[in-house]
Amino acid sequence: MTLTVVTSQSNGSGQLDWEEFQGLWEKFRKWTYIFVKFDKNKSKSLDHREITPALTAAGLRVDEFVIQLISMRYMEPDMTWLHMTMYN
Repeated sequence: MTLTVVTSQSNGSGQLDWEEFQGLWEKFRKWTYIFVKFDKNKSKSLDHREITPALTAAGLRVDEFVIQLISMRYMEPDMTWLHMTMYN
């Protein structure tokens, strides 16, 4: 969260003014919309087949190697995804 605030504010204070907060809030809304849209099986997590198109929709171009790294970081030893709730 700190990195998100730092990259969203412009004056180096570590605080957001109203316009910066509005911009950050809009990014959160966009990311949440993308997450919900690409969570096709409504599992409240993105599986391997869902994450690539979701990242693409968010404007991130990633190759298969990066997807594998993400998978290794966020998968359980039995190859199931860690449950990361984004919405109720």
